[in-house]
Amino acid sequence: MNIIFQDRFPVRTIVLIGVALLITTQIYAQNADARLSLTLRNATLKEFVKRIENSTGYSFIYSEEITIKHKINLQVKDKPLREILDLAFKNEQISYQFTGRHILLQKKKESKTVSRKFTISGYVTDGTSSETLIGTNIIESHQNQGTTTNPYGFYSITLPEGETELRFSYLGYATEAHHFTLSQDTLLNIRMQGNTQLQEVVIVSDKTETGTIATQMGSIEIPMTQIKNTPSILGEADVMKAIQLMPGVQAGVDGSAGLYIRGGSPDQNLILLDGIPVYNVDHMFGFFSVFTPEAVKKVTLFKSSFPARFGGRLSSVIDVRTNDGDMQKYHGTLSIGLLTSKINLEGPIVKGKTSFNISMNRNKITELPNNEDIIIGNFSLGRVGEPMGVFYAHRALGVYSKDEDNVYILPNGQKDQIRKGASTGDPFKGGDMIWEDIDGNGVIDDNDRVIIGDPNPKFIGGMSNTFSYKGISLNIMMQWSYGNKVMNEFRRTRNAMRTTGNLGQDALARWKTQGDITNFPMIRYQDKMENFRPSSFNMEDGSFLRIKEVTLSYNIPRKWCKKAFLKSANVYISGTNLLTWSKYSGYDPEVNTATSAFIRGVDNGAFPKSRSYNLGVNLTF
Repeated sequence: MNIIFQDRFPVRTIVLIGVALLITTQIYAQNADARLSLTLRNATLKEFVKRIENSTGYSFIYSEEITIKHKINLQVKDKPLREILDLAFKNEQISYQFTGRHILLQKKKESKTVSRKFTISGYVTDGTSSETLIGTNIIESHQNQGTTTNPYGFYSITLPEGETELRFSYLGYATEAHHFTLSQDTLLNIRMQGNTQLQEVVIVSDKTETGTIATQMGSIEIPMTQIKNTPSILGEADVMKAIQLMPGVQAGVDGSAGLYIRGGSPDQNLILLDGIPVYNVDHMFGFFSVFTPEAVKKVTLFKSSFPARFGGRLSSVIDVRTNDGDMQKYHGTLSIGLLTSKINLEGPIVKGKTSFNISMNRNKITELPNNEDIIIGNFSLGRVGEPMGVFYAHRALGVYSKDEDNVYILPNGQKDQIRKGASTGDPFKGGDMIWEDIDGNGVIDDNDRVIIGDPNPKFIGGMSNTFSYKGISLNIMMQWSYGNKVMNEFRRTRNAMRTTGNLGQDALARWKTQGDITNFPMIRYQDKMENFRPSSFNMEDGSFLRIKEVTLSYNIPRKWCKKAFLKSANVYISGTNLLTWSKYSGYDPEVNTATSAFIRGVDNGAFPKSRSYNLGVNLTF
């Protein structure tokens, strides 16, 4: 029995020792820091994996997407497994991860660089006159992005950081290209030069010119060259009568400027001058409009599908844009016609920053039926040799301080008093208005009326300023009128006391008792002496200077926008009709509330132009 036990003991022991050694070897080999010696030449990924698996006991896990771009060449001696894997996948988009007895191969995550974006903005103007160009095309060649200038000639485009190429194109102008590296918000103002290389081109068509039809349905842009060349009465170019020739527009009475669109009447058309509504744009029975063609840059007619910014409209919207004024050179135009004479001057105050635009319009009636005067209403006159719609009324010279001040010497040398209406009428007494006796007969009647003022301004003009510093932009637009008179009809009818009611504050200085020295007559019910008849007493100077619009904007820096997950952000505040300087005592010197188009400069108590403020933020995500 002892012999058998001794024979088996060595064999069993050897087997156990071999198994233990094998296990120990596997444990050692599956250590990531185990050192290996390996030689490979132009091995594929499959060959490399198989070799490692046979040498270490690890198994690889990877998908079919895992591939190598280069063959594996290795010759290492006594190197850790991690180092071998690093050498094998050094130039490959492969990462590895040890998970127990397995090695997981994955594609490396590509680090995506976040491209910053910046905004390029500015104005596009004519290289000669510095007038803004509306609808200029701007294309970026690398990103295939583009935009156009707005009605003020301003553009804005947001592009990624890096090389940028902007191309500016406009019909009739040479294309401008600008190459630069975009690294921050950039202000880029462009001055485009006229393209004179085009030779004469003759286009033959059997269809008459109807203006440039825009892509928007119901919109027509009318070039100023067409307006100036449109036949009209006595050769006087007129914006409103040119619009009458557009498709879908029905003219009214021959020669008048009334527009009948979509079945509406002329007063149902919204007429805008630089974005501001204008009322009663016609005069002389509608024969002429108030727009001077030399001062107009662009006219757009919206017959339907009105843009949302105009609100709901019954008939049409007419958007008239005036010239901005040349910021580089001084120039002007002079026109002498059968009815009107016009002069327009413009030029820079500070080159490239501030400009002015001054217009002058003169008109004169040359002929009337039988050369007879035409009196419209109570005080508007049409007379040969005079401007249209001049004021025609009595001239006030003050107020009688006492009854004895009214003295009139008869032709026979006897003393009498100036009377109202007839030689037997009531005499004027203390507190009554002193009227100029034009015919010297001692009677104040309709024959004593004279021309006391002209509602037509001698000069009108405007001035625009643009200031820019880094991301801050300030735009100021001013307009002014000089030399026109306003009939304060609201003041007159209020003080006439035809009915009971409140009086104006100026009535505090009225005549009260004998001996008072004042220019304001007595107040009596029904005013039997007609102290408040239409006269120079209610005629005032309508000249004014107005800050029409102020806009302050700020482009928020890109780094701040990035934190708020925005591409760009702009904050702005604007105000309209902020300040008006005028000697006129009424609400607003820019008035015309009469029902007749012939009557101008009459204030019947219309509401003044509203002062408005806008605060907004433009965000781009």
